[in-house]
Amino acid sequence: RTRLWIDAELEKLKWVGPAACETYPGGGDEWIPQEGEIEVCEVWGCGGRDAEVAQEQYRKRQALMAEQARKVDRQAMFGGGSSHWKDNPDKFILDIAGVTGSGNDFYGDLDKQPPPE
Repeated sequence: RTRLWIDAELEKLKWVGPAACETYPGGGDEWIPQEGEIEVCEVWGCGGRDAEVAQEQYRKRQALMAEQARKVDRQAMFGGGSSHWKDNPDKFILDIAGVTGSGNDFYGDLDKQPPPE
């Protein structure tokens, strides 16, 4: 028997088995490509109601995550929103790299502290 295998990503297909068509007595077409790429794939009726509910929940979760990603608090992300930003190791690294615009701020804070006794 000839079998058609499709990869998990639904991108590639592979024929396994004899290339001759045995459906009709005349033999049919002798040529079948052994491997190929899938351009369009339409799947009908797989999984039942439980699979449909799970898929809908997955789609809602993906949409929610995409919406949350669009609403990034840039001020908190880049140091303006958090009171702990001044002591954050990421700020120190960004200061040294000159990204935050306050390259000497860390060392300036050290000068403001009283010396240890």
